[in-house]
Amino acid sequence: MSDHTNCIRLAQAWRDDRPQLAGTGFVVVCNDQSCGWINVIRNPECWAPGCVAVGANGDLWQAMGGNDYDGAARWERITHTTENDQ
Repeated sequence: MSDHTNCIRLAQAWRDDRPQLAGTGFVVVCNDQSCGWINVIRNPECWAPGCVAVGANGDLWQAMGGNDYDGAARWERITHTTENDQ
């Protein structure tokens, strides 16, 4: 997913609905949907390549490599800037 602003918006909406997790972990967004939450970046094989994990502190990580059947091979930190989303 290349629209990082949308990922951040979806993650924030997910956190707004779950205030007990609002300041912790990462909301995982895939195919324009919030798919879940993880407390730390790990187990990329549990997510499809292209999923984006949005941290409570604003960090963005993308699941890379692998395939839809076996899951991603790794998480890579990505940089979000508003200019790149235009």
